[in-house]
Amino acid sequence: AGQSGKKGYFELAHKGTLLLDEIGELPLNMQAKLLHVLDNQSFHKVGGEKSIKVDTRIIAATNRPLEELVNSGEFRADLYYRLRVLSVTIPPLREHREDIPDLAMAFLDEACKRHGTVKTFSPRVLACFAAHSWPGNVRELRASVEFLAAMTEGSIIRVADLPSYILASSPEIAAELDQLENEDSPKGLKQAVHALEYSMIRDALRKSGSTYKAAALLGVSQSTVVRKAQQLGITVAEE
Repeated sequence: AGQSGKKGYFELAHKGTLLLDEIGELPLNMQAKLLHVLDNQSFHKVGGEKSIKVDTRIIAATNRPLEELVNSGEFRADLYYRLRVLSVTIPPLREHREDIPDLAMAFLDEACKRHGTVKTFSPRVLACFAAHSWPGNVRELRASVEFLAAMTEGSIIRVADLPSYILASSPEIAAELDQLENEDSPKGLKQAVHALEYSMIRDALRKSGSTYKAAALLGVSQSTVVRKAQQLGITVAEE
């Protein structure tokens, strides 16, 4: 530290944007100080005598349910409502499974560049990825792809290379996909995804008895279930 001190994050973000990541983990005493800055647009440095004015745009992010934390007393209600000016909810991967193959391929390209290798996924692997619930969301997917890129020997990452927790989440689908032939052919991916979607939607409709309940089981909208069923030739009325 110099005699003149140094700038903190709020001061550095003057006329700019400050991201407060993991805001749900902030201790209550720090929540009170943050609320003071947001309300008054000023703060005192530690040991400082002058009030410093700042004009900063705030973005707060968390993966914890702030409303529940407010109800349990772990998060200040006044700070919560002060931050909740514009809310953007990012859905978990299980609610937009159609993006998983593209994300996995992008992460694999990044990992291959770092390791100086060239690898790709077999169509069955991408289908297994799409069937997994990914409780850790994008971070878990990225970490799994990084592991596979570093630890597999061949240029094609196959179902046998997948960790057990991914295979265990969809054993029936993995067994169905394992029967597909010509996995490395150009149309293999299309066949695998078709088989996966058909199996998941058919089973969800049979178990639930309605498109609304099937959508809830799959983590998608009802319109998506109806549209996909029509595309795959599944008669909703019969199911």
